[in-house]
This record gives sequence, structure tokens and C-alpha cells, in this order.
Amino acid sequence: LYNFYTLATNVDPREVERIVAGLADGSRNPMEQKKQLARTIVAELHGEAAAGAAEEHFERTVQRRGELEEPREAISLQLEKGETWARLLVRAGFARSRREASRLIGQGAVRKAAATHVYWRRLDMPAPQGPQLGPITDPDGQAERGVLLRVGKKGYLQTNP
Repeated sequence: LYNFYTLATNVDPREVERIVAGLADGSRNPMEQKKQLARTIVAELHGEAAAGAAEEHFERTVQRRGELEEPREAISLQLEKGETWARLLVRAGFARSRREASRLIGQGAVRKAAATHVYWRRLDMPAPQGPQLGPITDPDGQAERGVLLRVGKKGYLQTNP
């Protein structure tokens, strides 16, 4: 961080030395110092308002794993009996084949919204009841209804209740 503070900011060199020493002895939190550095750079280049907005954006999207925005338009489909996530993606037009859909899921491009629609869980991550690659069911074996999926960065798919 020393080089960034000295080359990219107008922070007093004595303060930079205190920051570096605090990081070395563990009395300063590295994440907080990096956020402070980023805020300082943005404030010096774009003003305090932009620095505050950038910090809030970082905390919302990275630290709390929120989203940039709510979905604008979601494709809505009725689930069929025994349908898998891959087949649903093909029917919605997000993939040309089930194999391509499975690759998208495996690469983490398909995420399932939690109840709050703030946290998106990768479909290929194990859930308490097992991986999410099989039929679309809840733990009781009933078809999940009203599920919101994000496919890529801008595609959304809603299953009808």
C-alpha cells in the first residue's frame, strides 16, 4: 500500500508511514486501509460525493454480495414434471443444448436468488440437500415454484408459481 499512498494520493508521508507500520504490527485492518485508500483516491480525483457513492457500491455488491440492480425483465416459464435446470435453460433460450446449459451451470453463470433476492447462490454449489443440478425440486420432492434465476449478467428466468 505504501507505493499507492505515495504515488496516487496527497496523503502526508508521515501518515503513510503510520499506516504502513500499523499494518505491519497488526493494529490496522488491511481491508479497512484498502477501502480508505480507494476512498482517498476517488475523493481526490472525483470529489467526496463520488467517493461515498463508490464505497457504498463496493460494500453492497462485493462485501454484502448484493446486486447492481433488480432484474428488469425475466422470462417466465411454467415448470414441467421432472424438469432439470439444464432443460429449463434450453426451453428459455439461454442455451442451445442441455450440455451447453450444464456447462453454464458448472461455470457459475447461472445463479438462484435467495428469498431476499439479494444473495445469488451458484447452482453448481452444494446445497444442504445436495447439488442443484438435478430435477427442480424442494427438499420434500415437490417442484419448486416461483424461483428466480440469473443467467449471465443480464438474463433472468422466473418459474411460475
